Formats: sequence, C-alpha cells, structure tokens
Amino acid sequence: MDFYNPLSELLNGPYAHGSIYPPLPALFYKILLRMIPFNIASHGAFAIRSSQAGEMVFLMYVLLTLFAFFVLVTEIKRNSKFGKYLLSFTLLFSGPFLFTFERGNIIFVALLFLMLFVFFKDSKKTFIREVALVSLAIAAAIKLYPVIFLVLLFKEKRFAESIRVIIYGLILFFFPFFLMGGLGQLPILLKNITTTSNEQLAWGVGYSVNIESIVRIIGALVGNSGGNPIFIGRIVSYIVLLTGLIAAYFMKSQWKAVALLTLLMILVPIISFEYALIFMIIPLILFLDKGTKQEKYDYLYLICFLLVFIPFTFGNVDSINYSFGAYARPLTYGVLLQNISMTVMTILLLLNIKRKN
Repeated sequence: MDFYNPLSELLNGPYAHGSIYPPLPALFYKILLRMIPFNIASHGAFAIRSSQAGEMVFLMYVLLTLFAFFVLVTEIKRNSKFGKYLLSFTLLFSGPFLFTFERGNIIFVALLFLMLFVFFKDSKKTFIREVALVSLAIAAAIKLYPVIFLVLLFKEKRFAESIRVIIYGLILFFFPFFLMGGLGQLPILLKNITTTSNEQLAWGVGYSVNIESIVRIIGALVGNSGGNPIFIGRIVSYIVLLTGLIAAYFMKSQWKAVALLTLLMILVPIISFEYALIFMIIPLILFLDKGTKQEKYDYLYLICFLLVFIPFTFGNVDSINYSFGAYARPLTYGVLLQNISMTVMTILLLLNIKRKN
C-alpha cells in the first residue's frame, strides 16, 4: 500500500492526506497516476489495487526496478556470474527485501541510485562520475537521509563535487514543487512529517529499526514504556549521529565508512522500518569484495550481516508487545535480532576507529 496510497492521495493534492514523500517521488507517482482511469482512482487506493490497470502499473514498476537491481549487482559484484546471481536471488528473499516488496515502497528506487553513487563515484570516466553525483542527489531527493553520504566526498577533499551534489539536490527537491502545486506545499509537507513522527510513537516498536525503538524495547523490558525511553532514545540518536559522522570521516577503510554511514542512515531517523535495511546491501558487497585479508572482527561482522538479512520472523515478542498496547504493531523476534545486530555492528565500527583501519 506504500505504492497505491500515494497514487490515490494525489487526487486531492500531494500533501492533503498526510503524505511525507518529498516532491520528486510525488511527481513520479503523479506520472503513474495518469495510467489509471479516473473512475477507478477516484474510489481510493484499494480500488486501484484491485483494478487491472493498478496491477499492471505496479507490475511494470517492480519488473523495471528488479531488472535495474540485477544489472547493478552483476556490474558491481566481483564474482562469477553464478555467484552474482546467487547473491541477488538470496537477498531478494531476505526479510528486508520481502518487506519492501510487500509494502511497494519507493525506497527500493533510492537504493538503486545510492548504489550508483557509492560504486561509481570513483570511476575514471568523467561522465560516469557525474552520473554518480546526480544519483546521490536523486537518492536524497527521494528519501532525504542519503544526503549523509556526502561525507565520503568531504573526507576525500572533493569539495567541488560536493557542491555540485548539493546544487543538484536542491534543484531536484524544490523544482518538482512547481509541478505539484507550488512552494506553498512545503509547509504542509513539513507539518505532515512532524505529525507522522509523533503519531508513530503510538505504533509501538513493531517493524521499527532505529535507536529510539531499541531504547524503547529496553525500557519495556525493565517495565518503563512511557516517555522517558523516547526522550533518552532521541538523545542517544543525536550522540550516535555526531560520533558516527566524525568516525566515518576519519576511517580509512572504505567498507567500514560506508557501513557506518548506512547504519546512521537507518538507525537515527525516527521513522525507519524494516525495509530501510535493504541499504545494508551496499556495505555487504564492499565487505565481501574487500579481499582475502582477514581482520579481527570479520566473522562477527559477517554474523551481523546475516542477521540483518534474516528471512524469518520467528513469531511475536509478546512480553514486549504487551507494553505498547493492543493496537501497536507487533515486534517479531526477527526484527529484534536485526536491531541487536545493527547495534553490535555500530558499536564495533565506532570502537574500531581507534585502530588503523
């Protein structure tokens, strides 16, 4: 429904129904809406989903994005063709990817563009490097938080390229407003983001993968599911964000810097659900291709990666879910393991900055 809801909501204005999508993805959905007959779209998201036109549009979207994903992985991954296909096939049946497809969230498109940036920003071809810069801007214009990857350019003293990414990003963020009702929509978007951020607190910690939820889980275990864990979680998020940015800037290991930035991108936002874990494929590929030289915590990192992409839920954690009320989204053991593995990996990476990496 993350695919069909934005389509139906556009009929009354891009942000009239509480959408928190930036204008670029909203414009993308507006184009897709043209393929749906008005008499179907006017009846809402479920009517679009049940229609042949709605199913065909979604099928087109899925096939194109999957094709792009396979092309990127086979182009990026250092391995035999069989190994590349096996990795792609395995990841697509992991929990994060299955959750992404179940929701139909446009985060998958943001992943594709972020992959283009990370793996092609150092290309020897000027045109390809520029495409990589534009790709980062597009990823940030879709989901905002990929902008954190500017740190990779800052640490390499590529300031001119950083400025171009910022310019591209501002254009891609603000220009679509003029095709979506004008800049007057910006305050509504900001209000929707604030409202949704506050509302999600009532959803419990189910499907959530962020620091605030981790602290709330700990609070529930010790019998405190009120406001204190929420406040502490946000403070911890800010501390981890600041510490992580500094650590990533000084890290010499490419895969570790990318892994830490990816973890910050997932763990710090208040609204971050299981589908955000698909971004972990980027540091995973870098980790697998870093060479045969083994480091002290490599096997622990590997276990963390395996738990992040776990395909099983293992049932609900009832002892925690009861703390957030009957209508809260259920926390599963699978998501709990994913939160633990990301926490462990983040701590390892932050501690590892003291070493020569």
